[in-house]
Amino acid sequence: MDGNGCLVKSKLDIWFAEANAIRDPVERAQAMGDLSYDAETMLARGDTECAIGLFQLLYALGPDDDLLYPAYKIARRNLIQCDAITLVPLSSVVEGLQAQFASLPEKARYLAVAKSLWRTARADYPETRVVVLDLLERAAVQGVLSAQELKFKAEVVTSGI
Repeated sequence: MDGNGCLVKSKLDIWFAEANAIRDPVERAQAMGDLSYDAETMLARGDTECAIGLFQLLYALGPDDDLLYPAYKIARRNLIQCDAITLVPLSSVVEGLQAQFASLPEKARYLAVAKSLWRTARADYPETRVVVLDLLERAAVQGVLSAQELKFKAEVVTSGI
């Protein structure tokens, strides 16, 4: 332990490396989940520095592995709450998606932005639902929504209930 009561950073690195070295992907995901629980426990008992160190290691896993995603998501949420990472404003995220899909026709662009935003931003931005519904309304003005698009809209609407 260092002077603040936190485990030495190298100990956290060892725990993470041991969990990450597990060959079986399900067992490795379980071990990462256990580490995210340990980090939340550290945070709850006031060991913020140590918890942030472990969350940063888990966050480095990235969002691409479905089995590791829960540990990544917990780490991201806690790092945001601890102000260890800062989110760009939601309006900037929307502008970036609008630019990314700029070559699409207007209705298709609104739908692409809405779906991407829903998939990637709703966990971090509470106002995502309202923005996505607005984009779906704009798409509906451009033309009738298909059954699949209406199903997506229903998912968004009912998520707030």
